[in-house]
Formats: sequence, C-alpha cells, structure tokens
Amino acid sequence: MDRFWGQDGQPLLYEGERLTISAEKVKIGGTSKGDSKLKSLKKGSLYVTNVRVIFISMVNKKANLIGEKFDGLSIFYSDVTNAERVGPGGRSLKIECQYKKHKFIKKTAARIYFKNIPSDIADEIIKKVNESMKDKIVEKPKKKKEKPKKVKETYEPEEEEPDIPPDIRYMINELDQDEVELQCPKCGCLIKYKPGLKICPACKKEVNFFSE
Repeated sequence: MDRFWGQDGQPLLYEGERLTISAEKVKIGGTSKGDSKLKSLKKGSLYVTNVRVIFISMVNKKANLIGEKFDGLSIFYSDVTNAERVGPGGRSLKIECQYKKHKFIKKTAARIYFKNIPSDIADEIIKKVNESMKDKIVEKPKKKKEKPKKVKETYEPEEEEPDIPPDIRYMINELDQDEVELQCPKCGCLIKYKPGLKICPACKKEVNFFSE
C-alpha cells in the first residue's frame, strides 16, 4: 500500500492498526540521501498509530488525482533508530530512521524533524519507538555444549522463504494478519499477499513480490 491516504487526505490504516493521537498544521523538515521528497512537503497533519507515524500534506490543491493532490511520509516504528525532542523548549521532534519512498526502492538513512508539535504527541511517538526497540532485543539462552552425534538423516530441503521487508513482516507477525495488501510488480494490480505466495492471482504470472 504505497498511497496511504484517501480522497479527503485522511490516512488509510492497515487491518489491526489503530489511530492514537493526531495534530494539524505541523511543519516538517529533514534530509534523506537521494530523495528530494522531504524538501517538497509543506505544512500538514501528523498521525500517530500503534504501528507507525503518518504525515500527510496537501501539495497541489488544484490536482484532480488523489496521488497528486496529497503527499506524505509513513514511518514504521521498527525502522526508527532514534527519536528525541530538540530545539528551544523541546518543541520539535527529531526522528532518525530508515526511510523509503516506495516499497520497491531501497531504504536510505533519513533525519526528519516535526516542528512545533504538541508535547503529548512528541512523548507518545518517543514512547512507541522505545517500545519497538525493546522488542528487537532478544536474549539468547545459554546452551550446554554437547558432543556432536553422528546421525544419518534423510530429509527433503525446505523451500526458502522470500526476503520479506521488515514493515510487511511486522504486519504479518506482530499484528497477526493472515494477509497483506500489496501491488504486483508485473501487472500493477493490488492483491492479497500471504507468505509463500509466488503466483499473482490477477495476472497468473510467477512473481517475486519483494524484488527491488
């Protein structure tokens, strides 16, 4: 789901995703290597959900197409490496993350600033990021060293799973969704993706849904 806003500029949420808090007339700034999109965004609306931060800005009032009238950012907490309040009185929020403009484009490091946002929204985002970072820490239990046993086994090699991007894997694992809406890179149709799906239901062609 590349476009994450509807005709009225409101965010489109995933199944299981919940809107927590939002703010209007938020200014945005920042840098991302090889991507001028951050510089073109204007003042807009900031939405905080249980999964990500969404920023939507009206960039062309006269445009007829939804994709040209609005633009924005969708940043998953799992892609954020740091979030902190900065500036005079801590009234701005800095987010350091791995950001990509399109799901078929490689992620690049980005530093994004949301300026003059309410303190409760900044604190909520920082809280969500910290919770996500804690979930990434997995302690490996210590195992006793055992002498290797020579056992002859016959088995069939398991089929390798595709390299699923972190945001899609988060939707499947953390939100316990059976399927996620994706766009077929060959025919462009929106389809319901399930882990292991290799044939597009629309064009009936073999597809690597996560090829860059």
